[in-house]
Amino acid sequence: MTLIREHKTGTEVNHPDHPWLGTMSREPSEITSLLPRSGRSTPRKGSTRGTSTGTQATSHHPPPRPIPIRQTPYNTWPIRLSFLLITLLSFVSVGVLVILALNTRFATLLSPYLPRHRSSRVLPMWYGLIASWLSVSTVILFWIPSKSTRISLLASLILLTTDLFLICLVPELLHRESLLTISICIFAILTISACILSNRIVQAAQDKEASIVHHGSESLREAELRARVLLLQEENNFWKYQIWKVIKKVLSFTAVFVTSVVLFLITIDLLIRSYDSTYPLPFKFSRLYTVKSGASVKYKVHLACTGPTSMKPPELSIKSDENMADLTNTGGGSRAKKIPTVLLETDTGVAGTRGGDWLLKMRERGEIGRVCIWDRPGYGFSDASESTEVGATVNALWEALEQSKEKGPFVLVGAGYGGILTRVFASRHPDMVYGHLFIDAYTARTYFLTGHRRSPLMHKHLPSLLSPLSLHRFPQALFGGRHSTSRLDRILGSTQNPLTLATLAQESTLSHSRSASFNTLVKSLETYPSDASTIILSSGNMTRDDKIWEKSQRDLWEDVTDEKGRLRWTLVDDVGHAICDDSRGREECEAAVSELVWH
Repeated sequence: MTLIREHKTGTEVNHPDHPWLGTMSREPSEITSLLPRSGRSTPRKGSTRGTSTGTQATSHHPPPRPIPIRQTPYNTWPIRLSFLLITLLSFVSVGVLVILALNTRFATLLSPYLPRHRSSRVLPMWYGLIASWLSVSTVILFWIPSKSTRISLLASLILLTTDLFLICLVPELLHRESLLTISICIFAILTISACILSNRIVQAAQDKEASIVHHGSESLREAELRARVLLLQEENNFWKYQIWKVIKKVLSFTAVFVTSVVLFLITIDLLIRSYDSTYPLPFKFSRLYTVKSGASVKYKVHLACTGPTSMKPPELSIKSDENMADLTNTGGGSRAKKIPTVLLETDTGVAGTRGGDWLLKMRERGEIGRVCIWDRPGYGFSDASESTEVGATVNALWEALEQSKEKGPFVLVGAGYGGILTRVFASRHPDMVYGHLFIDAYTARTYFLTGHRRSPLMHKHLPSLLSPLSLHRFPQALFGGRHSTSRLDRILGSTQNPLTLATLAQESTLSHSRSASFNTLVKSLETYPSDASTIILSSGNMTRDDKIWEKSQRDLWEDVTDEKGRLRWTLVDDVGHAICDDSRGREECEAAVSELVWH
């Protein structure tokens, strides 16, 4: 028996014989529209069963309504806006990354248009890389949300926030990283927050899709999946689809997890730098002077000067090529005389604080008078500058000397790359030059024109780019042992200090004949005081094994130095390029300095 109740909105049919069917509306839904209209089969065309006039039985029933299109949870404004936001962030972050990457190499051109910065410029690039990496990967894998990805993104967000607090709260980090790193860090935080939000919105849409439809036992997603399984099984693509889906989830998690690991290493490096920033200046007479040469913002350089400018000659003899000059019999016996200040320029990769220890020991023994050593921009305790061009570096030194009221004259000591800097310094301030000592110094031929140096990409640029990850400092600080380094070693070491690594990379960028540094050195010959007293010390090993090096040392003696200024050119046997680091070579360095001071 079937009970039929008519309503204005439709007809409901109750089936007491089948109570599990309940009450069904004639109005079709997404599920009921797929079921037959009744338990009877539709009469065939032309059949007269159930009618008295022979007309079709279907004429008594309205035609079935079309199946309504289900509104997908993905076609909503929150998802549209989040996808648009992530896409926009990905384009912006890639553009920012390109600018920051170029800034690490062409800082002189780009830095005036960017927020101020006094550090290596590599850390902001890493934050830009993280922002672009996460935004692009989120766009590509937008429809593959997962809880593990959100957890990793949240960890990255916490690490980035920690970095921001460290930079803002530690005075040394705030001074050096300044607005550029802070602004890029905030941008990366906003990007990660948008990635987390979009991941959560898509996950919510998938959860909504999996919700139970009405009072049935099957969700829309399960129904679609069941139909898809049947379809794909026929095409033998079901397992291929499932494997690809798992792969995309693994890729999404891996991309974010790698970012979390990188941010963890960056945070560790910032913690180490924060700890090292509390280390005091190395000497009681050390001072930091603010200069602006070669940069759009002011930065600090470390200069240390000690000793008198007048003293009695020491009771020792100095070796010369022709005779032995007893300095106790010069300069008016025991009467004090005015003597020049020794100014040191160290080799590339060597901070003046470390490379000038032998001169400070001579001062302590009373063998020479006043000594000045300094850390070039980017070395030791000095901030990094936008430009490592030799002219800008020399001008920064002169600014610091003027602020410290050093009046000279100076005995210039140039070791290696420092020989190029002292030549430019002498050409710009010839009246301040008393004497010149070249210690296995580079020349235009050996530094700019030859290709015998090691590849700058692998030995300078790559270590500089990886320096914010603390791959070298963190293991030593963590495990210690015989290879552990002190805070002073991390500040002065060329492989430990990120600023020094970045400065070395910049210096190598300018080590070619078309660079501004080469042009500055060539022009310096016009005003160089070639008649100043000059001593040249050359490595016997280098001149014997490298004919180009031997030719360059000879050019330094014959072409750069006038005959009036030539005191002696000495080949120091059995020592390498760093002559003064060897005990025998150090004796020659000390003897040459004393000879120039008391000459």
